[in-house]
Order: sequence, then C-alpha cells, then structure tokens
Amino acid sequence: MVELGAPILRKIADPVDDVFSQDTSNLIRGMVDVLTQQKGIGLAAPQVGVKKQVFIVAPEQIMQRPFDDISTGLVVINPTIEFNTKTVTYEWEGCLSIPGIRGKVPRQCDITIQYTNIHGELRKERYSGFTARIFCHEFDHLNGVLFLDRLEDIKTQLVTDRFYATMVEEDYK
Repeated sequence: MVELGAPILRKIADPVDDVFSQDTSNLIRGMVDVLTQQKGIGLAAPQVGVKKQVFIVAPEQIMQRPFDDISTGLVVINPTIEFNTKTVTYEWEGCLSIPGIRGKVPRQCDITIQYTNIHGELRKERYSGFTARIFCHEFDHLNGVLFLDRLEDIKTQLVTDRFYATMVEEDYK
C-alpha cells in the first residue's frame, strides 16, 4: 500500500490499453486482495504503486466475482465522470493511503460515469450520494488528487480517526 508522500499519488494515471492482459489481471487481483485485507470501500491503482486508470468501488466492503456489480464490488477501468448537478455536499472521508485522518470533503455527488468493466464492456451508469462520493474519491486518485487537496479549511475540516470516532459517538447519544 502506497502512502501519502509517495510521488505516484501525485501523477496522472495512464489508460489501460488491454483489459485482458496478464498485467491488468494481476493488477486487479492484487487490488482486490489489498482492498479486502484493508477492509476498504475503494482503491485506485496508484495506491498500490501502479500508474494505471483502474479503481475498485465496494460500498458494502463485499468483493465477489465477477467484480462487475456495485453490490459485490465493481472494477472500473479508464473512467470518465460527468457531474449532473452543481450542488455540493460535505461529508467526512478517509483514505487507505492517508491512514489515521479524515477530512470533511466537498463534492458533487450526482454523477454519470462511463467506464470499461472487467469483461471489456463499455458501461454508462448514474450514481448519487455516498456511492458517487466513493467514485469521485477514487477518480481523483487517477488524476493525482488527494482528498486533502479538496479541503476548504484544514483547521475545522481535518481530524484524526480517533477524534472522528468520538464525534460519531456523540451524534448517536
């Protein structure tokens, strides 16, 4: 797992030329393993040290073959995103490459994404809310952008995971 400070996290990822190549298969298999081990909900290829336009979205932390459905983990290759609204929402986000901290990130969370799936099929789908936020976060990784770059005020919008947990507990009391 590549962490904050690694130069690859600031580079623009290259398109995948061959969805069915051994390199692509190995990359996806490795990413699925890392995401499962880390109990994450999203992971981009640059986070495992590979400068390719691939990410995985798994909002329920479920990864089951064939990795082509949002409910069981979706592999996204060579994506483009279109924003369907100008409305911005703020939610807390974390990142496997920036362990231990969270930020309250502004995002447009109504998107249409076009991508190639693991079977080489071109897909176009619309997502909103939390799931769209994951897509946007991972898409940022493909463009060398981290959630920290999107924070408007580090003094009030950046906390440790430990402090975040106490905030969540307070919300439920």
